[in-house]
Amino acid sequence: MYVGQGNKASTEKPEGPVLTHASIMTKVKRGARPDIGPMHFRSRYEANVARYFNFLKLPWKYEPQKFVFHGYSTAPVCYTPDFEVQDGNRIWLVEVKGHWRGTDRQKLRRLKKQHPDAFSRIWIISKWGRGEKGIKEQAMLRKIGPDFRISNYRALAEQAGMIPGWEGR
Repeated sequence: MYVGQGNKASTEKPEGPVLTHASIMTKVKRGARPDIGPMHFRSRYEANVARYFNFLKLPWKYEPQKFVFHGYSTAPVCYTPDFEVQDGNRIWLVEVKGHWRGTDRQKLRRLKKQHPDAFSRIWIISKWGRGEKGIKEQAMLRKIGPDFRISNYRALAEQAGMIPGWEGR
């Protein structure tokens, strides 16, 4: 089996290299960052977002809670936001994404259905594709949650020169 467009399995061998979730994740830099604290981040994007919150002096917690989806026998059966951050009087549940998969969108749909109070506090920070792809990704998220607070990771990265310890561009 090969992964095709939209993560659908195909028996036809694609031309060129096959990108799978596993091959993408091998490029992710996981682990603790001494400048941030003892927690182990799943990616440099998450570590940089923590640095961004520190730069803004916003109090945050990493993976503070888990929301369980009852009545489902297939994945995803739970959702753990990357961060909980306080911005003024509002506490946001922050999801940091470099790549969106079908299960990521499904988590948001299930969160909306079973935990509407949490769903109303979602802040998405994503590294959008460029051009048409980025427009489609944002439209997909707006369809799920029209009131999401959405930020582009690339816009945060433009401030990297002012934020100590920023990894990558």
